[in-house]
Amino acid sequence: MNQRKKDIVKEIFERPKATADKVSTLFTHFKHPPKAAPPAEPKAPSSLRALPAAIDIGVTSIKLFQLAESTKAQYEIIALDKEEYPLPLQQDPIVCQRDALKKIVERNKIGQQVIIGLSAKEVQTYHLVFPPMSEGELSEAIRWKITQLKPFGLEIDAVSYDFVKLNTHLVAPSKSTQQRILVVCAARDTIQQKIALLEECGLKPVAIEVAPTSLLNLSKFKTPPSEQNETVMWLDLGAAVSSLVIEKDGLIVFLRNLNLASQHITKRIAQHCKIDEKQAEGAKQKWGLSHWSADMQPAEFLKQEQSAKKAQDESAVVLHSMISLLENFVIDIEHSFKYFSYQISQSQITKFDRVILSGGGANLKNLTQFLSNNLGVPVEKTNPFGMFKVSEAIKSQKQDLLGAPCDFAVAAGLAIAGQMDTQKRISLLSGGEKKSIKGLLNSIVKEKPAKAVALACILAVLLLGFEITKAGFYKWKMSSTAKEVKKSQTQLSRLQSNQLKLAEKEGELSGKKALLEARLALLREGTRRPEAFSGVLASVASVLPADIWITKLLYSERKLTIAGSASDSSLIMNLIENLKSSKDFTDATFSYSQKEPRSEVYNFEVIADVRE
Repeated sequence: MNQRKKDIVKEIFERPKATADKVSTLFTHFKHPPKAAPPAEPKAPSSLRALPAAIDIGVTSIKLFQLAESTKAQYEIIALDKEEYPLPLQQDPIVCQRDALKKIVERNKIGQQVIIGLSAKEVQTYHLVFPPMSEGELSEAIRWKITQLKPFGLEIDAVSYDFVKLNTHLVAPSKSTQQRILVVCAARDTIQQKIALLEECGLKPVAIEVAPTSLLNLSKFKTPPSEQNETVMWLDLGAAVSSLVIEKDGLIVFLRNLNLASQHITKRIAQHCKIDEKQAEGAKQKWGLSHWSADMQPAEFLKQEQSAKKAQDESAVVLHSMISLLENFVIDIEHSFKYFSYQISQSQITKFDRVILSGGGANLKNLTQFLSNNLGVPVEKTNPFGMFKVSEAIKSQKQDLLGAPCDFAVAAGLAIAGQMDTQKRISLLSGGEKKSIKGLLNSIVKEKPAKAVALACILAVLLLGFEITKAGFYKWKMSSTAKEVKKSQTQLSRLQSNQLKLAEKEGELSGKKALLEARLALLREGTRRPEAFSGVLASVASVLPADIWITKLLYSERKLTIAGSASDSSLIMNLIENLKSSKDFTDATFSYSQKEPRSEVYNFEVIADVRE
């Protein structure tokens, strides 16, 4: 009987042996996760030095790319892998990412230090303009501006950000003193979540880059290299989000998210053909734009679609289901470049010379020909496997991965990021230890504790001796000034009495001044003529596009500020052009534009000078 009671108590109150895996890391990433064993150090030939591995955490898979550097500054790919999530996702996406990452770490000896990237969907970018100021003042101005913009609707303390200065030749000569800044922001929660995910797998991030901008790290390795003064447009076509990056002379000058992604095309095919998304993905990969040709006219599509359905021509049906999306994609690219040309470069750059594709969406058949025909410039796919030497082990074991170079473009850019100029990089690693004395000391303590203790003792002796000398000097100085202090105290009491009387008189005079100013303001208000502002309102009404909503209109000292919202960024550009061409305004500058999260509404602010 006692034995039975003991079993019941044990059965009810005994702690379960393993429950951690049942709790999503979404709710536990702020806690210290259980530490995994550090990954084995990468195996590289003795003549090579392994660089931190790059981890590209995507929507459908995780990709690994690691390089090693030779003494001749040549790079070789020593690790390459990809692990897809089970689709459709049955678990929390973070759990799927953790499981996939653990599998990659188990299969590859990559070491503990890694570089990861945030997708374009996880960051917000702003192009800001500031007058000439020092570096310290510029940093404070950027922080103040981010506080006003509130990326993701968050306060400044909940946001991590970094910025780079854009090229000075992007500014018109008349405004060459202006500083144009590209700012990239991410939520601190997102970064902490990525760090927790890595720590669960025994990894440590040495940098958190922005995935789209990392593509520019491949510029110096691509063949043929960019020509001088060439403007290159990088299009990264991801599964859930696509991005556009403009490169000028090897530097990033513009970054923007695009409306079309690979999943959107799959869903459109599924809806149009009335099949599930898995079948639609297979049809997209099989046919793509193989039925498209450059001599097709838009008017022929409806007739061809009807005949294709009757003949059951699957390639034609797939083309017709996605053609409208791709045409809108081309328009989105053109409008993005026009915005960059007019607002960012001040019409200093009016055309782009080449387009480079990356991401899984770049594998769509005939996409390069379609974009080249519609954009009027050469279009090519990036190939990181052609930029670096591929080790013999990867050639023999990873042939299936080597056949999809566009999929690994972002991972390759992240892998080489550590070798790039820090002034041209955007890194969002939180913690403040990047390139800091604190980070250096922490690394010494972890790697060589005995050396750290000796160094601490030497610093303590030096600091103690300095403090003793400084204390003796101040003691002598204090005794010499004590007498002067006593004399000053008597004089100070007399001055305080006089100051009190003067303060009373000052209060009386201030009251009279305020009364006179109020009367003067009343007189001015009564004599003010409203005709000038009514004329400005009439001028604004004549240049304002129909589909723009005005939320604020401020006119002061010949300066007109217009703030509002629009359903399309092209309407904002039309407003700028109308103001510039109007006879009532001398100049129009763009202050900022911000797309509201999960909506198609763009908020903006424009400042114009009114002619006298």
